[in-house]
Amino acid sequence: MAKQKSAPANIPIISENQVIKTWEVSDLKPNPINQEIYTDDDVEDLVESISKNGNKILVPLVVTPAGVIISGHRRYRAAIQLGITQLPAIVEEVAKKDMEFRMIQYNVYRRKRYSEILNEIEKLYTYYGRSQGRRTDLEESGEKIDLNAQIAKIVGLSPTTMSNLRTIRNHHPEYIEKIDEGKTSIVKAFAACKDKIKEEIKENAIYTPIPMFSDDYKIYNKSCEDMSEIEDNSIQLVFCSPPYYRMRDYKGGKRELGQEKTPEEFVKNLSTALKDCFRVLKPEGSFFLNIGDCKVKGKSMNIPHKVLASLLDQHKYNHIQTIIWEKTNATPVQNFKYLQPSYEFIFHLTKSMDYTYNESIGRPFLLSHLPQYIEQAEKDISKRRRPSHPIYGEHIPFESGILYDIWTHHDFLQTPSFQQISEMLDDDKDDPHPAQMNSIVPIFPILLTTKEDDIVLDPFSGSGTTAIVALELGCRYRGYEISQEYYNASVKRLNKFGAWEKPIEKDSSK
Repeated sequence: MAKQKSAPANIPIISENQVIKTWEVSDLKPNPINQEIYTDDDVEDLVESISKNGNKILVPLVVTPAGVIISGHRRYRAAIQLGITQLPAIVEEVAKKDMEFRMIQYNVYRRKRYSEILNEIEKLYTYYGRSQGRRTDLEESGEKIDLNAQIAKIVGLSPTTMSNLRTIRNHHPEYIEKIDEGKTSIVKAFAACKDKIKEEIKENAIYTPIPMFSDDYKIYNKSCEDMSEIEDNSIQLVFCSPPYYRMRDYKGGKRELGQEKTPEEFVKNLSTALKDCFRVLKPEGSFFLNIGDCKVKGKSMNIPHKVLASLLDQHKYNHIQTIIWEKTNATPVQNFKYLQPSYEFIFHLTKSMDYTYNESIGRPFLLSHLPQYIEQAEKDISKRRRPSHPIYGEHIPFESGILYDIWTHHDFLQTPSFQQISEMLDDDKDDPHPAQMNSIVPIFPILLTTKEDDIVLDPFSGSGTTAIVALELGCRYRGYEISQEYYNASVKRLNKFGAWEKPIEKDSSK
């Protein structure tokens, strides 16, 4: 059972100027809403307490002018059991639309089961949702208060605990009963619930493995400056995260990209390396470039935008979008004079404005991969709330089908089909790459701009992360990797992934 708490400052108490009158018990009526919220009918403890006090009930009930009880149902039941015929009560006029809210306010002192608190929470969401956008009690200094935080405060829980309890009830309500009975804690129940949800998602997912053919994958052990192996206008998506300036030493020698003496030289060399991408890209294709900035002697070099300007100057690319990728593992700063970097840029470029873009990939992406949550998502949309994910909570980028241009880790839903790849990549001990790209980053670019059997190109293939994601999502793949070590690692990882029966022979042309 939840702990009893002190009343928040905004919860009204009985004031001195309210008149207490005596009511005949036979004239009082239980409020049907009470049974919808509170289920604890055991009043033996209260009966015993009242008996010791000479059958006197000191705290008055609160009732409507018609005698419908707003507060005091347990005292009312105890009085009937003890044969008490009269009770003290205060009359309060409450509008029908506010009745649930008022009853919850009056029960703030009550010791409740978590199942009852959850009933309160759902009633409060319904109450605030009736006149969303017009409630003055959700505003302070002209700014709207977070609804989740406000409701959590009313019921005396932290927003996280409230969210966890709602997740448990929505998917495995049997754990709520165990929590109420003291057989488990909220933390343990939530962890067990998450594990069960993951298993159910895997079991119910709509996913058919894509058969792999010899043409699905080719990777070349050479520089991407010359991609003569690839035909003009044959690549649907170029996605790459090239080496950053002065961030890593890939042991590639004096001419290694990223080890130039000046940022200007690096920008020039990277633009040259990416030159052939324009030739091989289809007119309807897209180019996503992920690149981060750096500091030299404390000054930001603005390298991402310099590279972008160079590409736009060299070719007739259209700059469609600048996406902000919010990172969870950003390199920590060594000097407290600077703010902690927490994002990188992903530039979306196209040859033509008539480019492929799967507009329906927003919310339908959620629905196609998590089919059992379609109904809940529709309900949430109807209430003008963002769909709730059972593991990641309320933070999902889908609202009216719109995908935002700030991508956080939570936005990349790890679908059942992708989850196994992600776990394998995370646990992969064969990857020697010092800057392995996060496996979630290519998901949305591939889903948004390709269809099955399209070719995805990564000019800086590294250890093959983009390859694995592209193949898993039904595309073919072409890659270039100049390092012999990383090329060998990518072949090993791809065979471990199980896409091919035997290793692809290396193209050793230089």
